[in-house]
Amino acid sequence: MPGRAISRQELFERLAEGQAARVAAQVTVVTPNRRLAQELAREFDRGQAERGLAVWESADILPFSAFVERLYEDALTSELAPGLPLVLTEAQEIELWEQVVRASPWGDELLDLSHTARQAMRAWRLAHGWRIAGALGTFPGNEDAQAFARWAAAYAKGESTDAARLPDVVAPLIHHAALRTPKLLVAYAFDVMTPQEREFLDACAATGIELATCGQGRTDSVPKRIVFQSARHELEAAA
Repeated sequence: MPGRAISRQELFERLAEGQAARVAAQVTVVTPNRRLAQELAREFDRGQAERGLAVWESADILPFSAFVERLYEDALTSELAPGLPLVLTEAQEIELWEQVVRASPWGDELLDLSHTARQAMRAWRLAHGWRIAGALGTFPGNEDAQAFARWAAAYAKGESTDAARLPDVVAPLIHHAALRTPKLLVAYAFDVMTPQEREFLDACAATGIELATCGQGRTDSVPKRIVFQSARHELEAAA
């Protein structure tokens, strides 16, 4: 993981200091997903309330993908705009994947074309996240692998970009003054970081942004075996 490790307590203290100084944007926390960002923000707000504060500015906590999108939007409203590709919405991505799949030799054989298009979109994002998109179709694979490689080649011909490729579009622009970058960027609870995410954070560090990592911490637990009268009782207990 890039950057030094900090504790949750230190993270909340830094966020609280930022709020008090009205420079919240100087500390930004990125998380692997939106749910975790929302939960961490709630914990920070709860801590501020417990300190007896009546009002405070929201902490700058957001998913990694949203942070990249925000920087892209900054660039889009600057003199950098003419050289930027347009970003497809998720609905537009799915529509393009459906067109590609439908036009392929496998198009008439699929029972659920929409589901296949969504799966192809997820695979495309994984391929870029783990830096294997350039190897698609290079190695022999089963029919599914061959189909996806062909779909990906057709999909990539468009002039627009998407969520999978946006970090690579934004990374070279981070140094530009138009992009609102924090002084401290904290990667929170990334159990596994993709090469693409790591390279993006390295690009942030290269511009002088301080990087830090913070984990959720470990919770000790004792496993127990519980016997239920039936599968129905087990399902009800799980629910």
